[in-house]
Amino acid sequence: MAAQTLTLISVFIASCAVAVAVWQARRTAKQAEQIRSLPIISEAFREWRSTEFRRHKNVLLTLDGTTPPDGGFDALPVDIQESAYIWCYFCEYLGQLVLYEIVPEEMIIGFAGTQILQLWGVLEPFIKNEREHRLQTLPPGIPPGFLAQYEHLVARIVERGGSRAAEDIRRKHSARSLTPGGLVSITSVKSQPSPPKVCLPDAADLPVRESNVEQHDPIVP
Repeated sequence: MAAQTLTLISVFIASCAVAVAVWQARRTAKQAEQIRSLPIISEAFREWRSTEFRRHKNVLLTLDGTTPPDGGFDALPVDIQESAYIWCYFCEYLGQLVLYEIVPEEMIIGFAGTQILQLWGVLEPFIKNEREHRLQTLPPGIPPGFLAQYEHLVARIVERGGSRAAEDIRRKHSARSLTPGGLVSITSVKSQPSPPKVCLPDAADLPVRESNVEQHDPIVP
């Protein structure tokens, strides 16, 4: 009986050791992934928030509801064509990062998912027109694929809730938000008045009490 108990304890300890080793390996792999993706995400943030990139987005928003011209992207006016290529190829780059799991898709969708989906809605007719143009003009045997990773990223956003995807991801990771008037209630709290100071008189200002002890002349030997 004692031998059986000892065996069970040994098996339990070994199982715990294996579980700890697996947990540590997964944690190490996750930390390595975060370290690897940090400079990529930093660069993506910098580009996404830049004034120039926002200008390209605003240019493309003017295409909403318009009909794509024959000839694909190259038939667009020069300024719109430049904005279309810069925006689409950057989103294609983000789609590759997500597809090949170089960075977590939640991180990309969390900060850029709403605008990626919005601009896809504007550009989808132009992208399909460019694909058709390539299919007709490229030599036989050359795949006419265009912005496949951008489309993959859009599909993942739609699968995760579309316009709600970014907010759902932030909620999943317990992102905090202020309640209405929360900041005002904090800043409007009045400070409590400090208690009055008690000033003690200086020793020099205290009245001198005369002593009742009789004064005698010093004894002279």
